[in-house]
Amino acid sequence: MSIKSSVRKIVRFLTLQNGPTAVEYAFLLLLIVLVCLKAIDMIGQSTNQTLENSGDEISTAIEGGGDAGGETDEGSGSGETDADSGESGGGDTNNKRGRPVPKPTTPRRSRG
Repeated sequence: MSIKSSVRKIVRFLTLQNGPTAVEYAFLLLLIVLVCLKAIDMIGQSTNQTLENSGDEISTAIEGGGDAGGETDEGSGSGETDADSGESGGGDTNNKRGRPVPKPTTPRRSRG
């Protein structure tokens, strides 16, 4: 195959309507692929940053290095209940979160 025949084929390809249309579609496809790759790259970076932040907060919470943005299980009070303080009565002790604990009820016997 000589250079002359190759040049003729290229010229014929470019002068036909199918040639420029194929080139336009190739450029369009290339542009779409580049946009998709950039979008995937940006989403990947955002996800990576989010996971790193979450990992840092979890590590901080596990190490006990302070409040990692969430609440702890410890209540705002002393955490002492009536049973701990030696007081008797009531039964309205507070759990770890400082919420009142309901008194246990005894089952009622049916009359009859």
